[in-house]
Amino acid sequence: LESISLPALEQVEGQVHLSVNPMLHTLALGALRSIGTRLYIDRDASLEAVQLPSLENVGDLVSITEDPSLGIIVLPVLRLVEASLAVTDDDQLTSVAAPSLQTVGDDLVLSELPLLTAAAFGALSSVGASLMVMNTELSCAVIETFATKRRSVRGRHFAKDLTIFTRPSSSSGLPSRSGL
Repeated sequence: LESISLPALEQVEGQVHLSVNPMLHTLALGALRSIGTRLYIDRDASLEAVQLPSLENVGDLVSITEDPSLGIIVLPVLRLVEASLAVTDDDQLTSVAAPSLQTVGDDLVLSELPLLTAAAFGALSSVGASLMVMNTELSCAVIETFATKRRSVRGRHFAKDLTIFTRPSSSSGLPSRSGL
């Protein structure tokens, strides 16, 4: 399977699960607006981009993990993830963009993304549990945006826990923990 194209699909009441498709390089779900439960994309060796231009809400979990060729994730109109959003172990990922995302019901995790230099979550106002950014190449300015939002959202709960590990500038190989 090299390509998945469902241009008229607007809603999935259950889950979307793409896993262990070594030849999958194209995912075209341009009209998909809503996923009732979970979005799993994992271990698809040739997938280079996840672009879901119409996806607005996911009723449970978004998990994108262990896709060794994945370079970008673009979710321009995603507003709500009712449980967790986790992007982990994608070695070539450089950018995650969900500029309209307002609410993550549980955890927001960006972890083990050694080339990640851009994360756009400009509308994010609520994370129900933990915000974790670990082992990425995000600049201090991007990380400070997460920390500032955590302190400045008035009258709203934003993350019970904030954990940020950044790569050290020295060659020690040990992560440093930021207490922002």
